[in-house]
Amino acid sequence: MLSPDQQHIVVGVDGSTTALQAALWASEECVRTDSALCLVMVDEDEALQYYAARTVEEVAARCRTLRPELCVVTRVSLGHPVECLIRESRNARELVLGGLGGNPLGSVSAAVAGRAHCPVVLTNGASGSWNGPVVVGVDEAADNAPLLQYAFEAATARDDPRLEIVRSWHESDNGDSSRTPLFPRDGESPRQALERSLAERSDGWAEKYPEVRVSRSVRIGQPVPVLTRTGENAALLIVGRGDDGNLARNGQGSTIIGLSRHANRPVAVVPLRSPSGT
Repeated sequence: MLSPDQQHIVVGVDGSTTALQAALWASEECVRTDSALCLVMVDEDEALQYYAARTVEEVAARCRTLRPELCVVTRVSLGHPVECLIRESRNARELVLGGLGGNPLGSVSAAVAGRAHCPVVLTNGASGSWNGPVVVGVDEAADNAPLLQYAFEAATARDDPRLEIVRSWHESDNGDSSRTPLFPRDGESPRQALERSLAERSDGWAEKYPEVRVSRSVRIGQPVPVLTRTGENAALLIVGRGDDGNLARNGQGSTIIGLSRHANRPVAVVPLRSPSGT
């Protein structure tokens, strides 16, 4: 049983290999962040509650074998998986799911990632951890404070605290104030203005987390290929999302879906504003 103020990471379990890998990845994340591990299986059929309880306990046993020092709790909930997991996200540090799968727009993971109250990590089949940097993609149209805070905390939790802050840029962005709401100074090109803005937005966080080695880059290209290439050796890829709730309806959603399809690293989706609703 978790105490009300105990920091914990929730993993959605469904009996699949991908969900088991997500739970094992989350076990390592719990050790890094001094969090408890909460394994949740949601079933819509009350008649299958025994199977669900046995399944989630089997996953818990694997996690305890991997990390005996972990505090592991299990829970079986009756209801719709999306709504139950979103409720779980209200008090969680993170919510970890296996990934978007072959049909991302119709999956539970996509729906939860678009509406959760806490960061959602899509592990995409990863079960271990890497020693690479944390990579975070930012843009100029959003309030990146929650994104940068999560990214710096994620980097700090690793043995080798490195963070790469990336802004993708394309010539078609020029003059589009919705994508690049900047006012270049005299003599500055749009790219130089982006580089300056990137430094201004992140300098305060770098001062707050002096142990993190920070690099910043503005890279030419669309967000998905830029972040996929940059994150090839990353420990974690991080992107933000608005509070729209539908990953298919906005640019941030298409970036999340694209990364989950093409990146071979876990992808963390950080809400930039508190979602309304459930």
